[in-house]
Formats: sequence, structure tokens, C-alpha cells
Amino acid sequence: MKVTISKDQLTELEIIAKQAFPNEACALLIGHGESVSDLCITQVKPAKNVTKCDSKDSFEIDPLVYFSVAREVRGTENKVIGVWHSHPNGLSKPSDADSRHSLEPSWVWLITALDSCDAKAETKAYQAELANPSIFQPCEIIFS
Repeated sequence: MKVTISKDQLTELEIIAKQAFPNEACALLIGHGESVSDLCITQVKPAKNVTKCDSKDSFEIDPLVYFSVAREVRGTENKVIGVWHSHPNGLSKPSDADSRHSLEPSWVWLITALDSCDAKAETKAYQAELANPSIFQPCEIIFS
């Protein structure tokens, strides 16, 4: 699978990750496409991390942001196609917590890793397997 995102959107996410460091930051990804082939991200919607766990290694999208965004895209070609979050531990792969909380196998997961607020960020994309949402497969990132 391929995920298209603009360099400006990716830069925005990396800035948000650095600002949130040492905590995880998160956002919804809005766009279009088929989950089994190519997805195009048209907007990123940053959200407050409202996790009740340790925000240094977990995240939860504010449900009010999710419902607001879902209403906003209703009736358009766009929809919520994924989630982005940062990993302040420097690892750009899904964590065990990510695997446990992957409920939308059609969504793309973008993960931006950094190990300090001034470190170079690395972003990778994944999609959960349809048959087993706790297993992620890497996706190719294409810049628009």
C-alpha cells in the first residue's frame, strides 16, 4: 500500500511531535482512497492526547475531535483514513500499545519517532492487517 502526503503536512506533524516531547502527540488523518491500495492524505487534524495512561508511551485521540471531524467530512469525498502519533522513544514502528488499540484495520498509521525535542524526526507508515488488526504491515510514503 502507498500513502500520499504533502511535505508541508509531514513537516507540520514533525513540529507537533517536537512541541509535545517527551509526550506522545496525535492527530487524525483525513483523505480519500481505498484502504487496500492507495490512500491520499488531504488534511491533518491535530488532537489533544487525552490518554489516561502515561502520555510518554501512549495516546488517545480526543473523542470530541473525532466526532467533529467525522461531521465535517460527511457528504464529501474525504473521510477519516487514519491516525498519526509520535513516539518520543525514537522508535518509528508500532508499539505493543499500538497493536492492542488498533481497532480500524482499514486506517493508515503514521508514526513520527524522535528521541529529543531537537532530534531529526523519522516518520513511517503502517496499516493493520484486515484479518488481524494487531499486526501491522509497512506502507510506502509518497510525497505530493
